[in-house]
Amino acid sequence: MKTLRLFFVAVMTMIGMNAMAQEVTLDFYPVDNGWDIPSTAGNAETEFTNGTYKIKLYAPSGGSYKLNNIQDSEKQVIGHYIILGKKDAYLTLPAFSFDVEKIVVTGNSGASANVKQNIFVGSDAVSTETAGAKETNTYLIASGKQAAGTIYTLKVTSTHNTQITKIEIFKASGINVPEISGTEIFQGSTQVTITADDGVNIFYTTDGTDPSSNSLEYTAPITIENSCTVKAVAEKGGVLSAVVSKTFVKTEGDGSETNPFTCEDILNLPKGYEAADQWVKGIIVGSIKNNAVEETPTVNSNVALAATAGETTFANIVPVQLTNSNKEAINVVDNGENIGKELAILGNITAYFGNTGLKNTSTYKLDGATAINTINAEELDVNAPIYNTAGQQVNKNYKGVVIQNGKKILVK
Repeated sequence: MKTLRLFFVAVMTMIGMNAMAQEVTLDFYPVDNGWDIPSTAGNAETEFTNGTYKIKLYAPSGGSYKLNNIQDSEKQVIGHYIILGKKDAYLTLPAFSFDVEKIVVTGNSGASANVKQNIFVGSDAVSTETAGAKETNTYLIASGKQAAGTIYTLKVTSTHNTQITKIEIFKASGINVPEISGTEIFQGSTQVTITADDGVNIFYTTDGTDPSSNSLEYTAPITIENSCTVKAVAEKGGVLSAVVSKTFVKTEGDGSETNPFTCEDILNLPKGYEAADQWVKGIIVGSIKNNAVEETPTVNSNVALAATAGETTFANIVPVQLTNSNKEAINVVDNGENIGKELAILGNITAYFGNTGLKNTSTYKLDGATAINTINAEELDVNAPIYNTAGQQVNKNYKGVVIQNGKKILVK
């Protein structure tokens, strides 16, 4: 039965190819690509054409756009890419005569791993924001925004530059993509549900392969016990929808004070993952400068965390930004003895030094000891009472250890 079903899936894939075919390709890579985009930086919104299609490019003050060369080892030009940035810079596509289901943007190997971008119609985002432009990003267009004649804009949404070698536009199949739901960051196991319109079949994979040709038929919630990417496709009458995917990551910690995320957890999180007020723990292995762990620390505004002492491979490092409340006690320029100690610290998980790291940090524990944050008097909460350690209420001019909002604070 499975063999017959897989044969059916393969057949319906071939049938469905026409319904979700790639209709238009805007290719900027070829040496003679025909586009009239200049190699000198511009800002003003300007229309460019390859003789068949027209696009518009714009960059705000402080950003720019241009066509850059890609060279081989002998400095020969072998291709091109558009460089576009920074935040709010955009590339506007022409109107198409067909309903658009997805837009695929191919980047360049030297592009930013942190740049965020999305597809907009006017001021409305109509897909899911992506992070990184080194590879291919797929934007599934919201079902109510697929109509022929719609003007789509690829917009940079972070303070970075994107790089674009090719944009592919796919005609809508008429079938909405399935929706994958479940706890994306989990401990132990989690259940994943896939839902779709009435009257369609759902096929899925959990091994990263394309569900259009080699998949399992979905009939009930899936139990996930390890990190994986679930991909799903809907089928009706031999026609396939676009493929949708969601990554689920199993972690040891849960980001709480009693069970912090480990360095391995942080490094395994999906690209672009962000979360506020999360606890992270690891071994302090030094400070960071120029995207490398310093052998002799000179930077006091950050520390490098790793799973094991002595780790220096930057891909295995979780960068941690220090703030006024904890820098004096944690930094390894003034406290060299902290190297090798375990640090658990509260902050916001976000991109930092090109890795997933921690910013806006506050409370911490060094080798398991709860720390007392050090702040200046003017940083106290003016709306909350202040007490000394004897329980007596004091004013904001009091110096020493105080208690405010249930926390011990050292006021300088």
